[in-house]
Amino acid sequence: MGSGGPAAAARPIDYENLSLHLGSLRVDNALMTRFKRVTGHEPHHLFRRGIIFSHRDFEVILDRYERREPFFIYAGRGPSSNAMHAGHVIAFQLAKWLSDVFEVPLLVMISDAEKFLRAPSDTKKSLEDYMEFGEENAKDIISVGCDWKRTFIYPVTKYMGEDMGFKWNWRKVSYVCLGHDQPLLSANGGQSTSAYHISVHCGFSLDDVNIGRLNFPAVIAAGAFASSFSTIFGKTYTSDTERELNSIPCLVAVALDEDPYMQFIRATAKRNNIAQPSVLHTKYLDGLQGVGSKMSASIDLSAIYVNDTPDEIRAKVGLQPSPSNQRPSVDLQTPNRDPERNVCYQYLKFFLEDDDELAQISHDYASGRLSSDGVKERCAQELIQICASIQERRERVTDQELEYFMTPRKLDSRV
Repeated sequence: MGSGGPAAAARPIDYENLSLHLGSLRVDNALMTRFKRVTGHEPHHLFRRGIIFSHRDFEVILDRYERREPFFIYAGRGPSSNAMHAGHVIAFQLAKWLSDVFEVPLLVMISDAEKFLRAPSDTKKSLEDYMEFGEENAKDIISVGCDWKRTFIYPVTKYMGEDMGFKWNWRKVSYVCLGHDQPLLSANGGQSTSAYHISVHCGFSLDDVNIGRLNFPAVIAAGAFASSFSTIFGKTYTSDTERELNSIPCLVAVALDEDPYMQFIRATAKRNNIAQPSVLHTKYLDGLQGVGSKMSASIDLSAIYVNDTPDEIRAKVGLQPSPSNQRPSVDLQTPNRDPERNVCYQYLKFFLEDDDELAQISHDYASGRLSSDGVKERCAQELIQICASIQERRERVTDQELEYFMTPRKLDSRV
């Protein structure tokens, strides 16, 4: 690591230009004013701080809420280890909050099969290992505080073989032609989604892909369609209920690297006369190496995990020597004392709910009244409290409770 460290070397992402590139709309004050008027709730702190920075069709969700028309929240987790990290936690905290505020179902896909299909051959585990990771991650998700009356968590390996609507939607997405070269052969001799289109939108090379991974975007798309979950909406799957459920959209919040999937799903939904998902785009939560870095399961000190101990968390933010004798991963000797270049301050922007306290920390750090160690200490306190709360709730999650969350059933909704 150089003298300035990653925090000094990395360049912030230009989200304004990125929003223009994506063709999405900025989340502005007018939209947040309408949100507060329609729901009676203050916007989530991720909205207030510009971390949720752009959207597609969020106004459609507000329209439906005003008209008391149904929709649902869609979230997902690809289980690569037995514990989630802080980036996953904030995503599910937001999904839970949206479900609570709008009083609509939260449907969580555990894409265990995808992780198995995508894993590099030199680190690949068995499918059973990824299924076990999925169950452990589901317990973490439950421990974020999800309401059992409104939440359904489903592993792909189990659910896609059980629900007729899900299987049918998966097949439809696989078969529909979007007009590109290299079409896949479909089982019924009809048109099909092209391999080229999938690879472009979902970020993999046709030279290094197996048939399962190539088809998995269709599985992820099926999870965005209400007709894949007739039981959840209190219906029996028929052609009539399929048409009714296909008019129900979902709302999904994604990081930027997942947006190509959303573009693919929205295009596919439009071709199939299915309600297109509404999308919220969130900024990245940096890795602990510094602003602009990424969290990775292969770099232990890059992320806070929900099963970390207080000592491990303090070590990862650089407050005491690392137990593995590695150099602390956070270098906070940033130039000009800019809070936006301080990775621990960035974590507080994501996790600290008190706007006044965050503003005070920003002011004190920028003016020199608060040291880098002071920012680290407050960051560690907040992360320790969050992890301890999740760990405490997780200890109470029984196998029976997990099974209930994973059982298809009619979920509560304000509509």
